[in-house]
Amino acid sequence: MAENDGGWDPETYPIREVDHARCIEKLKQIGEIKYYTKGESLTESGYSEDSCFIVLEGLVVAQVLTEAGSINQYINHKEGYPLLEAQCFCEWVEAAQFLAKEPTTALVLKRADLLAAMEKDFELSLFFIGTLSIKFRWYVEHARNLSAHSAMKRFCDLLINMGAHDSEMVEGKHRFRKRVSQEEIGKRLHVNRQTVIRCMKELRGKGLVEIEEDGFICIPDMDALKRFWGTV
Repeated sequence: MAENDGGWDPETYPIREVDHARCIEKLKQIGEIKYYTKGESLTESGYSEDSCFIVLEGLVVAQVLTEAGSINQYINHKEGYPLLEAQCFCEWVEAAQFLAKEPTTALVLKRADLLAAMEKDFELSLFFIGTLSIKFRWYVEHARNLSAHSAMKRFCDLLINMGAHDSEMVEGKHRFRKRVSQEEIGKRLHVNRQTVIRCMKELRGKGLVEIEEDGFICIPDMDALKRFWGTV
């Protein structure tokens, strides 16, 4: 089971005009407080939700069943965390199942009631703009990290391929037969120059790649580079 805690603090809001605790107290006036036992589902996957939730006590986890039959578990929703607000507002079908990881108390907010309250109270609108902004930023950072890992794997792939087919053995090292610029590598991998610099710096720091004084790339230990490739 893969697990990924979102790691965001529900009280760290990007909009300073929002009082997190006050907004939840307001929302309690229009919502219904429900109690869930450990393992009980709040929602099932494959449905369009007309409600969203705020965890008051306990822990809610989102799970997705992969095509391979494994469970991908992500984002632990802790006290103060809203969940499914985007799906509620936009009436999207949700792919994940949300269930209580421990005994949990949650505030259930119906779409119609919520929209009516937000129309009257601008702070509530800002509250949900803030929660969605935090999630959007987290997913952007998450995507950036995944992209960085992908770039490193492709970078290693390129070096291993060139080392195998376009290098010569010099003092026990694979020395490329021609100079390869950062710009050329970036074009081959479809990444920017900064990404190439970062990948090269990391590999040089691990002793997996060397740049000689004349600018030629050397791979001291091809097997070591291949083992590293298998971990990224």
